[in-house]
Amino acid sequence: MKQSFINFKKPIILNLSCKVKDSIKLEDLDYDSESKPCLKFRTSIKKHKSESEAIVALSFDFNEETKPFVIHITMGTKVKWGKGVSDDIVEQILKSNVPTLLLSYIRPLVSQITNYSQFGSLEIPFCDFSGSIEVEEVDSTEDMVSDSGKLSCQE
Repeated sequence: MKQSFINFKKPIILNLSCKVKDSIKLEDLDYDSESKPCLKFRTSIKKHKSESEAIVALSFDFNEETKPFVIHITMGTKVKWGKGVSDDIVEQILKSNVPTLLLSYIRPLVSQITNYSQFGSLEIPFCDFSGSIEVEEVDSTEDMVSDSGKLSCQE
């Protein structure tokens, strides 16, 4: 098997909060409704100007008036890639592949946490992250802060 030209550190939780709303009762929920939940994602990408590394963070927010949960979670990872990889390939990986990877860590956390409520679990569907996400180029990736957590590209 050929080794990948891109590597990432173990994703970490930067922020996590979950609240069950007191105002929603089990009997008030319409489980037959075809409405899809409004899932909000925010991706933050900070790419070092001169090094082959970046910090990528994905935030998931869920707070619908008629749903029983208020959830916010942000996970982040440090990404490194080999020299000579084209900027277009790196951008595509940072904007699409890495957020998808982070979502694969967020999805079971949200499902497991919400499953312990009286309302059952919230299942996050697959998402397309191929839209326009801005990559911020920075001189230094030291002390990168996202929400209340901290990620640093320094070893």
